[in-house]
Amino acid sequence: MAFRLVQSSPPFTTLRSVTLRPDQPAACPFPAGPLGAPPDELDRRRREDPLGTVTMPSGDVARLVVRYDDVRQVLSDPRFTRELHGGDAPRFLPGVDFTTTEPDLLINVDGSRHQRLRRIAARAFSQAHVEGWKPRVEQIVDELIDQLIDHGPKADFVQQFAMPLSASVMCELLGVPKDGHERLNTGARALFTVARNEAETSLVRSQIEAYTQYVEEIIEVARDTSGTSLVHDLIAARDGADSLTKPELVNMVLMLITGGLATTSNIMTRAVVTLLGLPGLYRSMATAPREGVEAVVEELLRRHSVALSTVRVAKEEVELASGAVHAGEAVLASVEAANHDPTVFTRPAVCDPSRYVDRTAERHLAFGHGPHFCLGANLARLEFRLSLVALARRLPGLRLDVNPEDITWGVFMRSPETLPVRW
Repeated sequence: MAFRLVQSSPPFTTLRSVTLRPDQPAACPFPAGPLGAPPDELDRRRREDPLGTVTMPSGDVARLVVRYDDVRQVLSDPRFTRELHGGDAPRFLPGVDFTTTEPDLLINVDGSRHQRLRRIAARAFSQAHVEGWKPRVEQIVDELIDQLIDHGPKADFVQQFAMPLSASVMCELLGVPKDGHERLNTGARALFTVARNEAETSLVRSQIEAYTQYVEEIIEVARDTSGTSLVHDLIAARDGADSLTKPELVNMVLMLITGGLATTSNIMTRAVVTLLGLPGLYRSMATAPREGVEAVVEELLRRHSVALSTVRVAKEEVELASGAVHAGEAVLASVEAANHDPTVFTRPAVCDPSRYVDRTAERHLAFGHGPHFCLGANLARLEFRLSLVALARRLPGLRLDVNPEDITWGVFMRSPETLPVRW
């Protein structure tokens, strides 16, 4: 499998701005609202210009889709494709982004091939199977809180809890020994590095090659041993007589690592900012019944989507509720805008878990929708649920140690790189 050097992608780097010509559409992403809230421009477009054009950080132009029903259709309609592998394919980010251009990744494959890969891997990520990981995830969460308490009463929530949590859980479930954690972190970060010169390009390429080789070693060790790791599950996963090939296994594991390391920590951090602004709700998590905790988790996921937006290309003309998208046009489906659509979610700016208590609320799109619905959604929900309950139980006095208005929010994932807290 040939890896391509990623030129730019947060959370580890900052998006460079695009210099627009006077005739180009507005640059997207738009500046965030207060405390990382969705940009006001999304509300305006939802009302006045639901299929207007924007210029993405790559310089490519796309139709920005902002209404819930339209976004939901884009994510599920097979006439919109994720297969953006060609050199002239539209890109969200500048340069070449492995996560959108590697043609063998599950997230970049459509149709029957995607269905086959997903069908084989699905059992390993079923809710029942993921619940079996609960004891180990709880142990990791408690160990991290122990470390916070030992080094307290202050901490950087991102560096001392959110990021170590996602890394430790992912490595534990993959069966990676402790001395291999840093190797995976280095490799995953290399995929999100901006190379500014030839020397940096060479270094990043070597790190990615080492990363790939290490993942292949993990898979080979799992093939030769018995165990209960996620890699063992994926090796054993079958659909009838069909199973994953070695390259498919490598791609699947790489996707899990690179996705799991970034997304879980970002959602966790953004959610904690919200919860610490609602101390009564935060403290209630310590004793709330499971269904109450799950309602809070779902509401926080609605407010803080895994990905703010995703790119598709129309393979033919498609009529959305808000208008037509022409064949060959790129669309940027704003999950963030859809999850704050007031025609679907009453008072969308308010954190209101009660909308999910009776399970009658419209499903949010935080993990996507349709064929590419996030395979790791059950794992993310488990980490989220167990972490929030444990934090509220053991650190009931947790609060921000920074003026909320002074928090710096990232552009792409819209998550703080640091978050000072105290208790």
